[in-house]
Order: sequence, then C-alpha cells, then structure tokens
Amino acid sequence: MYDVVVVGAGIGGLTVAALLSARGVKTCLLERQSQVGGCIARVEFSGYDFEPGMGLYTSFGPGGVYEKLFSQLRVEPPPVSSLASPYVKRLVGGTDVTLSNDDLYSIEGGPASVAERLAESIKLSGGTLRLDSPVLRLAYDDSNRAAGVDLLSGETVLARKAIVSNMTVWDTYGKLVGLNRTTGEIKKQLNSLRGTGMYVVYAAIEESAIGRLPGERMLVQDSEGEFTMAIASRSSAPEGKRAVTFTTQTEVESWFAYGASWAYPSSWSAWGRKSRTSSRSIPRRCGRQGSMRSSGSSARSNPRAPARDSQAWASR
Repeated sequence: MYDVVVVGAGIGGLTVAALLSARGVKTCLLERQSQVGGCIARVEFSGYDFEPGMGLYTSFGPGGVYEKLFSQLRVEPPPVSSLASPYVKRLVGGTDVTLSNDDLYSIEGGPASVAERLAESIKLSGGTLRLDSPVLRLAYDDSNRAAGVDLLSGETVLARKAIVSNMTVWDTYGKLVGLNRTTGEIKKQLNSLRGTGMYVVYAAIEESAIGRLPGERMLVQDSEGEFTMAIASRSSAPEGKRAVTFTTQTEVESWFAYGASWAYPSSWSAWGRKSRTSSRSIPRRCGRQGSMRSSGSSARSNPRAPARDSQAWASR
C-alpha cells in the first residue's frame, strides 16, 4: 500500500510524484505507456528525434519555476540555453517579423529530458514508477470511499491518503471516477467544456535548405489560419538532415466527447484522406494517433528509407 497513487506520467504527474517522493511520501506513479512524459515524451522514428511541439520553453532561467522545482529534487535539471535562432512570425501578407527571444530557452535533449530527470528523481527518492500499467477506474472500500485504483491487469493498487489524476478532466470523471459516480451538475459542466486539439506533422528537411528560412522557429499565418514550425538540433537526425515539427490547431469534437467512448477511425486511411497523406501506424505517446507519410511526388514507398524533402510523419 502507498500513501499516494498518481495516475499518468505526464509532466504534471511526474512533478507531483517527484516532489512527494522527495518529501518522504510513499508514492506510486502509474503510466499506461512504455515511457514517461505524456505530450512531451520522446518522438523518435527512422533515426530522427523530433521536438514534440514548438520548441519554445520559458521559466528555465535563474529563479524560474524549473530552478525552484529541481532545487527540491535529488537530480540536476537538464542543461538549457537561451534560444539562439530567431523566433519569426510570418504575417498573412508574407512579411516576416522577428519576435523577442526573452525568457525563451532550448533544452538539451529536448523536453523529454525534463520528464526523464523527474522519473529518475522519483526512483532515487524511493518512489515507485510503473510503466505499461493502464488504470481502469478507482477502487472503493466497503464504506464507498476511494481507496485506490484498479489496473487493466486485474491488480488493485491501494492509497492511504490520496489519489492524484494527471488524466484529462473528461477522462478523470468519465473513466477514473465513472459516470455513475459523477454528479449531474459536474456532468453538465463537463459537457459544456470545449478544448482545442493540435495536429502534428513530423518531417525531415535537408540541412542545406535551412539557410533559406528566416528562422528555425516560426509561426506562419495564412488566409486559413496558422501553423508553427520547429527545427530540432543537428544531433537529432542523420548527417545532412534535420528533424522538423509542424503543428496547427484542430477541432476535437470528432476525437472524443464526455460520456462517449473514443473510437479509432474505421481504418487509418480515414486520417490519410483528411490530411491527404497515406497512413502507417507508429507508436506515439500523447493521445491517439497514427503516422502518415507525405504522398507527394518525391515521397518514397518505404517509410524507413532515408528522408527526402517531402518525407513526413503526422500524428493527431
């Protein structure tokens, strides 16, 4: 039995578990995937190590929240440096505006290194981290009090003092707590909540092409909306190549809804048709997604072949 059970090893769950463990609280962190980090977990494919998002990180400077966090842990924070490349915003008309780099940092090893250091701290402090351990629901004692969690494996993990959820608010109530134990008022509030999703494309770019860009971090606007671009460091890709990540906002209503099970499309090609790519499934850590390669004229039929300018993988 533990004092506290934390469900989900995203950055929130990792931080809570690391701090509790460092303070002597007997803590167990349960994660359904095979690695930690949630939406900042490592995205590696075909020799590339991608930025999971925009690649802009704040509060890593002196006196910032991460310095304060790691000062309480038994591990050092990952090395960081001020963002060197310009952060450029391209307006609808094509004008490039260089934005301030104040309090913007690059993290050596990417943001996944932060998650991995937190996981290391949990273990060094005597906490328990269990990967590949999907949680189904809360477990209740004879007095109808939440006493722990039931795992998909059939095991029950008990908590004396608290259970912390790092799941979404919809999953926390819809799955962990359960619909039959959620009050009508909370259901009403949850049904009224709306979120914004991100569509992410992981691509490869020739090193020689980067010099033609105004920056390695860009926010690009056009008549249909905007997207971001983040080019990872040279060490993240095969020689002569760089890993690049594109993100854009997307609606989420078709992905999931409170009180309804999330379902995969009837086939991965449903995403392929929507994004005009052909699809191929690869593991990814955050949410539910597939991998897609560009169907452009120079795309290769083998998704593990050396990357060309048009080669890309997308996740939703």
